[in-house]
Amino acid sequence: MLKPFVTLVLFAAAALAAPPTLRLPEDVRPVSYRLDLTLIPDQDTFTGAVDIDLDVQKPANTIWLNSRGLTLDEATLTVAGHPQAATIEPGGQDFAGFALPAAIPAGRARLRIAYHGNFNTKGTGGLFKMKDGDNWYIYTQFEAIDARHAFPCFDEPNYKVPWQLTLHVKKDHAAVSNTPILSESGEDGGRKKVVFGETKPLPSYLIAFAVGPFEFVDAGHAGKKDTPLRVITPKGKTAQAKYAAETIGPLLTLLENYFGMPFPYEKLDALAIPLFPGAMENAGLITYGQTLLLGDPAHDTIDRQRGFVEVAAHEMAHQWFGDLVTTAWWNDIWLNEAFASWMSSKIVRQFKPEWNTQIDEQNIRLGAMENDSLVSARKIRQPIESNDDIANAFDNITYSKGEAVIRMFEDYMGADAFQRGVQHYVRQYSWRNATAGDFLDSVGSAGGRPISRPFATFLDQPGAPLVSFALHCDTGGDPALELSQKRALPLGSTGSTAESWQVPVCIRYAEGAGTHRECSLLTQASQEWKLPAKSCPAWLLANADGNGYYRARYEGDLLPGLLAHASSLSAGERVALLGDVESLTRMGEFKAADALALAPQFADDPVRQVVGSVIGIAGTVRVNLLTLDLLPNYGRFIEKTFGPRAHQLGWLPKPGDDSESRLLRSSIVPQVAVFDHELAAEARQLSERWLADHNSIDPDIADAVLNTAARTGDEAYFKQLLAALHTTEDQHQRSLIFGALGSFRDPAIARQSLDLLLKPEFDLREATALLAGPLSTLTARRLPFEFVEKHYDALIAKLPTEEAFNLGGFLPFVGSVFCDDKSSEEVSAFFEPKVARFAGTRRNLDQTLESIRLCTAFKAAQGPSVAEFLRKY
Repeated sequence: MLKPFVTLVLFAAAALAAPPTLRLPEDVRPVSYRLDLTLIPDQDTFTGAVDIDLDVQKPANTIWLNSRGLTLDEATLTVAGHPQAATIEPGGQDFAGFALPAAIPAGRARLRIAYHGNFNTKGTGGLFKMKDGDNWYIYTQFEAIDARHAFPCFDEPNYKVPWQLTLHVKKDHAAVSNTPILSESGEDGGRKKVVFGETKPLPSYLIAFAVGPFEFVDAGHAGKKDTPLRVITPKGKTAQAKYAAETIGPLLTLLENYFGMPFPYEKLDALAIPLFPGAMENAGLITYGQTLLLGDPAHDTIDRQRGFVEVAAHEMAHQWFGDLVTTAWWNDIWLNEAFASWMSSKIVRQFKPEWNTQIDEQNIRLGAMENDSLVSARKIRQPIESNDDIANAFDNITYSKGEAVIRMFEDYMGADAFQRGVQHYVRQYSWRNATAGDFLDSVGSAGGRPISRPFATFLDQPGAPLVSFALHCDTGGDPALELSQKRALPLGSTGSTAESWQVPVCIRYAEGAGTHRECSLLTQASQEWKLPAKSCPAWLLANADGNGYYRARYEGDLLPGLLAHASSLSAGERVALLGDVESLTRMGEFKAADALALAPQFADDPVRQVVGSVIGIAGTVRVNLLTLDLLPNYGRFIEKTFGPRAHQLGWLPKPGDDSESRLLRSSIVPQVAVFDHELAAEARQLSERWLADHNSIDPDIADAVLNTAARTGDEAYFKQLLAALHTTEDQHQRSLIFGALGSFRDPAIARQSLDLLLKPEFDLREATALLAGPLSTLTARRLPFEFVEKHYDALIAKLPTEEAFNLGGFLPFVGSVFCDDKSSEEVSAFFEPKVARFAGTRRNLDQTLESIRLCTAFKAAQGPSVAEFLRKY
């Protein structure tokens, strides 16, 4: 996935055993499940019964299961054909116990539990229901530990067994699950019984089902087994499934080719869920947020389509890597998520090479290293000691750092050798669980190059290496590089630089009329590398192709020489180089003013991602180093640097525009328009046209136009947006309007926008932009924290907070934009008493406070040079 418990205890005549604290004991394991549920969307409760065949590995007085928020009505344990009533005992929030008068003998047994529970109506975790238009629907989302909200079970990934599901639903409703339907039969009361085929072995978190008046789009068949494909939509939205239906089949074929084996399951459905944040790789039934999966052809955008392809490739890769082979415990969830992210990038490159997504991979790597520079950053393979650790495991380190490290070692081994290793691993562990060690051993042995030890240096410690490069050409022999490494840490960090890694380092350098690429493994704190060059290189790039997970520090004249020859680098290498410049600025190794001075050199680059990199450097200055008195100077700098190109592109598409020009327009024009009265006025006019008629402007610029108009907007425009919000139920359009409502720079209007979060007619799951938007403005950035501080209890009452990935735990991040000690003290004082309320809050608060400290140090060190630079404008 791209985001509680009840225990069953079997009593002996003696005292009840203490319930588990995190993991279930392993002396009793499930063999299979048969689950029977009655699911009526317009009711508040559901009923169910589950039969669990057990393997009791040694005599036991107590059997524990996970269950949370369920009422367990009765339980029966059957051993050797003899049923006995079990006494249900509470086991805390996450466990409950079933006890019998005597110990259960080793061998097979069956536990049957009848229960009932309430649908989740505030969130999208567990067994939840939602309304779309006039119709209610029921959905599930069980990763990581939310299956226990729907049925008592062994809710850990290592318990991987077959499941058989039967649902009782309204006669006119459709029901879907992981497997095809075996039978349907009528029942009394206008209902029907739907029986699904037994699944292949699956852990509880990959079980999925949904009920409601769905409509189905046939997406054809694909792959070696002619797998049937469908897109499942809420009522009345089948026309919006066109792009997804055309895309899923080709992606499945590319994935089969890479893995060298057919799709593992009997069918593949794609199910749209309203207000669902992301997607989930349930075996055979992948769920997507409705605005991610569906797009009205009349209003669809390049960004949405590309975003869907990237996410679909990720979730479909999980069908092999995560579903067919499943991680043994949550400490290795990176193996699922990082691999699927890496695989998605690879498959999208094959699917649409003209998108040049390999350049975007640089931003994924650079973003991961920025997060990894925090002392509070997790290890990729972080020990899991609490539910907090499970909640924190699904973060940027797991996904993006893991992806970047996999890509580095694929480059180190060679793509073909790495693919052989992946195929060997998936075949070896099919229908089983595996660990990171299993993966690395399998890939290394089959690929012909052991990688376990060097890979482990990136798995088992936080941080990214800072590798320094010094070129020596005066030794009388071949040119030589002196390499040294330490942890990359920004100004103000309290972290240690003593860590070292085994780093695959690849360089590119110019000699004569050509360039050469060389690779080596840096295994020591420092070491020398003789280059097979006849003369001193004219320039040297320290991270060829940008595949290395390290920051590069250039000594002597290497960096100026490289910047002077930046046009000789690939687009991805230019993005990587600018990322290193920004990182060196944060470390105090490069003046922020000198980084800004690079903007004119790259502002006219033909590749939009390179332009985006210098816009990012300028944005870092705006958010962290700019004072209000320098805002006009900064605006003139932006206009002078990017204005000519912004006016050349304009707001409106031009004949012959390709997709890259359209994407660059939505990136660069809004940056300039905030300071350019002509572009701002045009944005206001275009936004009002859109509010009157959504077909009146190009969908690819609608978001940028609305947000730009709001940044310079007045209260009259705020009221126009609010009126438009009340007249549409379309989730895409509502998302655009909420984004605009969160973009006002005028503090008085921004406060009104925040107040909308408390209105009963608005669901916070679609309105989070109201809280996040003001954080990017100098004039309103304090308002979200002040709003949370004032209305915390009211917000918590509306937010989904019971599921594993709860929004309450993320609220400390409203303070992450502060850049002074006083604000840090305020954030700490407010959130410290609340860290125990929601899973994951402790680490989120620690990262927020650390980011404030680092920003304060960065501003003190680099602010004066930026002020001096901007006073020239």
